[in-house]
Amino acid sequence: MLPLRRPHPARTAAWLSGLGLLACGCGGGTPPTVTVTATPRTSSAVSSAMGSSSTQATITDTPTDTGTVTASGTAGARTTGTGGDVPPSGPPVIGGGTPLTVPRRLTLADVFSAPDWREGSITVPKESAPLQGIYTTVNGCSSPSRMELRFADQRGQLHVTGAQALNSPSSAVVLEYRLLADGRLVDTKTVRFNERQLVKADLTGVSSVIIEIKRVQINGTPCGTTAVLTDLSIDPRS
Repeated sequence: MLPLRRPHPARTAAWLSGLGLLACGCGGGTPPTVTVTATPRTSSAVSSAMGSSSTQATITDTPTDTGTVTASGTAGARTTGTGGDVPPSGPPVIGGGTPLTVPRRLTLADVFSAPDWREGSITVPKESAPLQGIYTTVNGCSSPSRMELRFADQRGQLHVTGAQALNSPSSAVVLEYRLLADGRLVDTKTVRFNERQLVKADLTGVSSVIIEIKRVQINGTPCGTTAVLTDLSIDPRS
């Protein structure tokens, strides 16, 4: 009987090491590769096979919009009136919205342009108490005093009642009140110290009305006559 040969320890270790490398697929081969693919995100999980001979991970990513935010709609000016819209910045324009059914009193806040005009309580001849009015100083040696109102599809008539202030320097001055609708003279009245006169303008199809006041009698009278609008209103009746 042949005696048993014991394996050499070094050869046994090398043999076992070779088997381990073959089992892992690493014996002298290429290391495992991981492939990452950047594609639109589909919320898929990362696929990983741990311990297999080849591992592949797929990551999908949806491109996010980092570009332009587009707002739909048409840009343009907003109209003011009774519809509750927010008024734009700048001088006011009267009109639009629901047509008037009763007279509307206007204030200085409704006026498009009124340099050197003021609003408040003021006394006029033949009145025992001050009235709420809009007033300015008319100088005989300068250009006429003007106020402009703008309208957007307004109907009815503009009513302007003109007077003079009780504390004007001279009671001999005569003022002329003129209304120009879109540049065309539509009404004019002269107003003496103790008078009040009404001038009117039809607003149908009109976009601008200018109230112009000037002195028509200035010889021998001091400057500084105060012109007063005791009424500035829109009457819906034509």
